[in-house]
Amino acid sequence: MSRILLGMIVGAISLAAAAQESAPMAEGPVISVPAALHRGLSADFDTYIGAYNLSNGQTLTLTMHWTRMYATLDSGKKMEIVSTGKNSYVALNRQLRMNLDRRDDGEVKGELWLVVPANVADVNDGRTALMHALLAQQ
Repeated sequence: MSRILLGMIVGAISLAAAAQESAPMAEGPVISVPAALHRGLSADFDTYIGAYNLSNGQTLTLTMHWTRMYATLDSGKKMEIVSTGKNSYVALNRQLRMNLDRRDDGEVKGELWLVVPANVADVNDGRTALMHALLAQQ
């Protein structure tokens, strides 16, 4: 009986130690990618290709290669994006979500949500926040 109890205690301690050693999960909001992806060129995406000023001072560039759509912030890494509905897109890496609208006068407006570190001074703590930015044509 004491061996069984000792085995249970050792097992519980090793599980607790393993849980502490695992990498911390990101805390904060998450942008979800739909299970049924609309991968490939969306019918309206080609009208949005170009560079846009964001209200946070960054520049968003939308491009495509064959049937893949991409978003780039400033001169950062390209993020592949997929359509989640009419004029709505999300990055496969879950770092960006956006809604775009081409108005009757041809001007493009929209909204963008970015996953960013919650505390810029401590970027490695795993906490994230959503940053909202408005989009305006350059």
